[in-house]
Amino acid sequence: MSDRVSTLAIRVEKLSNDENPSLDMWARKWAAFINHMDVNGDGKMDEYEFVNMTAARVRAITESAEKEEEIKVFLKETWNKWWNGFMNAENLKSFSADDVISTEAKTRAKMVDMQHLIMEVKWSHTFFELVDTDGNDCLNKTEHANFLKIFRVPFSSALFSEADTNSDGAISKSEMIIKELAWVIDNSGEGADFYGKIQ
Repeated sequence: MSDRVSTLAIRVEKLSNDENPSLDMWARKWAAFINHMDVNGDGKMDEYEFVNMTAARVRAITESAEKEEEIKVFLKETWNKWWNGFMNAENLKSFSADDVISTEAKTRAKMVDMQHLIMEVKWSHTFFELVDTDGNDCLNKTEHANFLKIFRVPFSSALFSEADTNSDGAISKSEMIIKELAWVIDNSGEGADFYGKIQ
């Protein structure tokens, strides 16, 4: 059994006693995110996967070396601030879902800190701008599919509809930011599928 699966099994067992399904959702979100970013399949996300491999996917999607370099700088800054800074009390070189889940109380408190929320809005805005190829401040299905490809997630109409909260056939920048912030801080399923369907 993989570390991720065993961590979730332990959480589910604990939750059945505590009767707090929101904790399980939080763990499932992070397990899914780490899984999407884990290109080499070792159950962890390292700096190369987070920065270089993500930037390479951006280049493949946008066909722009300039955008690849821009996102690489942004991702390196994010890695240093969040993953290598705040999350890394143990000087880890890579992170498993268990590493994130084991710091839950500290991590959840940090996620509602104003500086972190600003970082999250910048994250959403940056990726939105990358895939909004027609520059109309809305993502159509093709552009949303490209966003999901950056995170190695297949497109589905259900994911698009969930993000398109006003059902106008496009995802606005504010809808994108609100869904991503909900993914980060909400205890429920709100925004849970931002980076792909949570199992």
